[in-house]
Amino acid sequence: MSAKVFLGFGIGIILGLIFQKDILWLQPIGDLFLKLIKMIVVPVVFLSIISGISSIGDIGKLKRIGTKVVGFYVVGFYIVTTVLSAIIGLIVAHIMKPGADFAVSQIVDTGEVIKPAEPMTVSQTILSMVPDNPITALATGNLMQIIVFGVFIGIAITILGDRVKNVKKVIDEANIIMFNRYDSYCTQCNRRCSKYIGCSTY
Repeated sequence: MSAKVFLGFGIGIILGLIFQKDILWLQPIGDLFLKLIKMIVVPVVFLSIISGISSIGDIGKLKRIGTKVVGFYVVGFYIVTTVLSAIIGLIVAHIMKPGADFAVSQIVDTGEVIKPAEPMTVSQTILSMVPDNPITALATGNLMQIIVFGVFIGIAITILGDRVKNVKKVIDEANIIMFNRYDSYCTQCNRRCSKYIGCSTY
């Protein structure tokens, strides 16, 4: 699949450079494909998290897995990505030298006072992950809040067990439906990518 996607990218770029405006008639097809992907992102994330957590079945096992995920993956991943992003930023800045040709004389003093944005504290960052209204989070596509809400629902289903087995069955089947649609869209990705990028290269 990845080979087909990259092939589509290459074809699209070539078509865009050759035909330019003449290939813009294909743009609605590419736009439709992107909208279909965006349409299923939220339900796929939400349902897969609930289905995955509730499938564990044992709250004790869920606690052990959760501890490992938070300790080794979340914290470790955060530290590693932070260090890597700093290194990449320093390398790119050293190579590209942004602002090297900028003349200080071009700065115009308008007299307007610009206040720097206040950085979020750790507590504010954590609180921002919890949705005030889960429906709003789903509607606006706030993935972090959707993930947190999905985790809470998955834990609740795991604790309740057989009492909510019908709810779990509906979620599992809805998750299967969403992944079926996702797989169907991805099989068309090689063609849609080439058409979309061909339209946007110009």
